[in-house]
Amino acid sequence: TQRSAGALRAADPESAQPPPPHCFAVADQAYRQMRSALTGRKPADQAILISGESGAGKTETTKFVMRYLAGLSLQGGSLQG
Repeated sequence: TQRSAGALRAADPESAQPPPPHCFAVADQAYRQMRSALTGRKPADQAILISGESGAGKTETTKFVMRYLAGLSLQGGSLQG
């Protein structure tokens, strides 16, 4: 479970597995790689797959990702906290 994984990570951060990527971090990386075409680097098509069991929050996570990407695009690529 997440709680036991967190306890293991707190006890021994070097040997514990890293947590799964956060939805905002994934969305941010996808957006930045997509925009890299504008800076002369090789463009990279992006897709984000949100999966999970029934009731795991896929719809809500998708909404978070879409709002984040929309906010980034409105602000030219840099969200201010």
